[in-house]
Amino acid sequence: MRASLLGACALAVAASACGRIGYDVVGLIGAGGASGRTGVGGGSGTGGAGASRDGNVLVVHDAGACTDAAMPCGGVRLQYQAGDTNKPTDPWIRVQMDLFNDSTADVSLAELTVRYWYTIDSVAAQAFTCDTAFVGTAGCANVTASFASVFPPRAGADSVIEIGFLPAAGTIAAGADTQAILTRVNKADFSAFDETNDYSYASWSAFADAPRITVYRNGTLVWGIEPP
Repeated sequence: MRASLLGACALAVAASACGRIGYDVVGLIGAGGASGRTGVGGGSGTGGAGASRDGNVLVVHDAGACTDAAMPCGGVRLQYQAGDTNKPTDPWIRVQMDLFNDSTADVSLAELTVRYWYTIDSVAAQAFTCDTAFVGTAGCANVTASFASVFPPRAGADSVIEIGFLPAAGTIAAGADTQAILTRVNKADFSAFDETNDYSYASWSAFADAPRITVYRNGTLVWGIEPP
């Protein structure tokens, strides 16, 4: 957490407590934008759903951290497993996640956004595919995604995929979870990603709490730690 951005909060309280007051200011700049990136488009694949923001640049001011040993800030917790633990340098990023509601009230999925932070390695248009999701009656059709460059780049992250949900996805009941949501990303030219240096990547073969994949509720960080 950077004191220059969090000011008095960083000086007044411990980092974990201050993280519960974290904020996130996002600016979206058109194609090329401040980072000079182009061709970072989104889309959908077979059985998938995608809402693209072609060429977007995500300008992020530090939202700090929003997880500790006890419970997430906003009652929402994310678990992750790698979809291909033995292929971290192939053409696919496989984000497999399960969202838990540890609070005592239902949470609308449409209020949640998940950010997976990574390096694009070679710039090309990207496509998102949802393979499995038990969210609403339409399943994967209720899952959305968009891509953006991160400006300024952060450690292990010059790109981000934002995964969200349509209102028809419904809610996560209190004390329940979404079950596994299986997604994948590829580039149009099928060039390889090097996931070994990606902030959000972990080679876990079973679902586990993943604080390096951040979750926001109505734009406020409620789970995870953004890259420094």
